[in-house]
Amino acid sequence: MLKRLMTSDSAENSIMQTITIAVSAILIASGLVTAPGLINNARDNNAKTNLSNIAYAQEYEMADKGAYAPSLALLNSGEGVKVTVENPARVGIVLSRPGEKSCYVAFSESASGRMFFRSCESNTTREIPKEWSATAPTGFPASVSWPTLKSDVLGNLSPDFSTWVLKNGATYNADSDSITLTNSASTAYSALIPVNNIKSFKIAFDGMLPQMMTDSDKNRIIVQTHYFKADGVTPAYNLGGTGPNQGPWVTNGNAPVFSAANTWQRVTSILGTELTAPTPEIKYVRVSFAISSAYSQPGVSIRNNSFTVGY
Repeated sequence: MLKRLMTSDSAENSIMQTITIAVSAILIASGLVTAPGLINNARDNNAKTNLSNIAYAQEYEMADKGAYAPSLALLNSGEGVKVTVENPARVGIVLSRPGEKSCYVAFSESASGRMFFRSCESNTTREIPKEWSATAPTGFPASVSWPTLKSDVLGNLSPDFSTWVLKNGATYNADSDSITLTNSASTAYSALIPVNNIKSFKIAFDGMLPQMMTDSDKNRIIVQTHYFKADGVTPAYNLGGTGPNQGPWVTNGNAPVFSAANTWQRVTSILGTELTAPTPEIKYVRVSFAISSAYSQPGVSIRNNSFTVGY
């Protein structure tokens, strides 16, 4: 029933968009409205449609599995309703705190700059003030923690590893949604991630090493960001940084150290922390995990990856 409803709504949205375009053309021709105003209105409607589609899929997820999905990627990873949104880097999902009433909040930022949210508690889409507040806005569920920063929710892509390109012996385990790098040449690459004038790129993931080595440099996993121009193929340069860290770089990397063997450990790497306005040519980012004879060991595993794009 829910799938049928989604299809019906999609068709209705297409019809309404066609009507809106026709009416808009008449209004522009008559001088009653301006083209920029209509463009921003269309952008806002796209952001609101993102939230409507997520809401339908989340209710299906709850009915089917008894829990809401914590990210767009995981929402799309099962057998339920698939959600397509405009610019996934500007969409985010936050769940309620452990032990409290199960709920979700979905966020969507319009290309106009306006920000909206919708939750399990209401069918109403609400706008968030442009200046991100330290306290939750009206209508925000009490069981969900209000994010400290906008970047804490937007751009959190959390792509599942089934979509990654695995090379030289890297393997994927569908049951645990994890990747294992079996030898020093193994590498795993994400799909291209669309970005625009980003200032930072934060990567969080769980890593597990098969053993602890005396040389601490061997107790690492290499994570890198690779930058591309609008064609998704030509390398782009990160011109940020100062002093010895001054760009240009087509890749930024880090190798977090781990403290125990055969135990999942959560780590966070912030790469390209000074990506700034002088690098507008960066339109896509690709992430990779790897090991090397100098900085790691064969048999490391990675799961629960989360990417946050800072603007």
